[in-house]
Amino acid sequence: MSGKVPLWFICAPFPKSGASTFTRLLVDYHLFNRRSFSLFDTDVHGQTLEQFFPDIAQTIDLATTPGQIALFDKLLEAGTQARIVEICAPAHQLFLAQARDIGFFEESEKNGFEPAILFISNGKRAAIEAGTRLQAIWRRVPVIPVVNEGFVRLGSKINDHLDAFPVGRSFQVPPMEPMLQSTIAQPDFSLSDFLRQPPAADEMSLVVRADLRSWITRVFTQLRSHELRKAMDESVYLMKA
Repeated sequence: MSGKVPLWFICAPFPKSGASTFTRLLVDYHLFNRRSFSLFDTDVHGQTLEQFFPDIAQTIDLATTPGQIALFDKLLEAGTQARIVEICAPAHQLFLAQARDIGFFEESEKNGFEPAILFISNGKRAAIEAGTRLQAIWRRVPVIPVVNEGFVRLGSKINDHLDAFPVGRSFQVPPMEPMLQSTIAQPDFSLSDFLRQPPAADEMSLVVRADLRSWITRVFTQLRSHELRKAMDESVYLMKA
């Protein structure tokens, strides 16, 4: 794997598209694999991430100069821990403008970081166009589409939609039954702890337990596959160099 420090930006230009669910899965993927990371949330009103990760999440107000300094300076601090940032819909355009004005992504690469934009799609043509524009602005930063099927129902058209984005990789969050939704909606419910030590049969239905494990594993497998693919691409590049 690359020695660069990952910078994950979960960008959600469209409201109610399932961004926080995917961020939560990404955070729990790091927790499950016992990786060090920092977590930032730009939703100063909902503060969803602080509900699930009160000891980890830091809420940043990008509408203020102190908030901007707090985010961008902290992201470039020395250290090997990954950084995960959810950019909510109201802060999306503001973040992009600020990042472009200060040359953030260019600076991050110079300082040994590896940024990636995880672009939460609403399943419409406008999302493809927005993602394509982003990729044109920052050609060296992968803009990876994400569809949360619990919020965006594309059915058999999902592959066509994802293939229309300029980067040939993507993530899909499968839909879940209402019972599973209510289970994971509890602020004290940890997805990573659930995988390590599932509740006993008298605490959770065996069916619910199996369905939830399957749902989490399907996303974790995609994240692991992404890491392996990136490592392979880097190995091929080094062999050719």
